[in-house]
Amino acid sequence: MGSSTYPGSERRSTWMSSIRGPGDVEVPGFVVNEWRWYSARARRSRLSYQLMELASVLGAACVPTAVALGASGLVTALLGGGLVFIAGVRHTFDWHRNWIRFARVSRQIEREVARFGAGLEPYDDQGPGAPRLVSVINEIVRVDIEEWETWHRSRASQAANGGTDTRYLSSPG
Repeated sequence: MGSSTYPGSERRSTWMSSIRGPGDVEVPGFVVNEWRWYSARARRSRLSYQLMELASVLGAACVPTAVALGASGLVTALLGGGLVFIAGVRHTFDWHRNWIRFARVSRQIEREVARFGAGLEPYDDQGPGAPRLVSVINEIVRVDIEEWETWHRSRASQAANGGTDTRYLSSPG
């Protein structure tokens, strides 16, 4: 597991590659790659979210400051337009939700690798622990993808209905 292409993940990759399961079996490469993917996306989403939040706060602070300093209507309108643009970008890319989602899956993978290394259930026998770990990680990723697809279908449905969540429009009975 030498050098990694993910910034800041070399130290963590060393941790992941040092784990040995029952029978001195190492963590399968597939598991390490899934963990790296989710960890890198979590870091990128967190940074993007935080930068957009800072830009939003800064932009919001600039509007009244510009008015107080006697800036023209054009300047304050441009600042306001910039805030609307930032809000649109935040909504479109949804970095906060992605940060939470990617971090959650990354931690679930870490937890399973730790259980694997400690020989805890379901890795507590001398059976095929590595294939079992791959199966558990596949299930974690499958659930994440299904949740993502469901959320995006719901979001698309709301957009098609003018932003209204139609689940609450049907009458009872």
